[in-house]
Amino acid sequence: GAGPKYACAFCAKTFSRPSSLRIHTYSHTGERPFVCKEPSCRRRFSVQSNLKRHAKVHQLGAQNGGPPLHQPGPSHPIN
Repeated sequence: GAGPKYACAFCAKTFSRPSSLRIHTYSHTGERPFVCKEPSCRRRFSVQSNLKRHAKVHQLGAQNGGPPLHQPGPSHPIN
């Protein structure tokens, strides 16, 4: 194959797809474009799969008859 074609401007790591480079770049910029849709939460994530994993805490809370669960963490600090 042709090998990686897209290089990170921050650390020179290379990727074969521009989408992979874009997601990697979030680790340098701190951008968190993936937002939890739960109104009482609104946590943000730099990786979509992390948002999907997080969404399960809300599903579990609703299944147990309670309010959606909310867990503070690095992407949602408590002030």
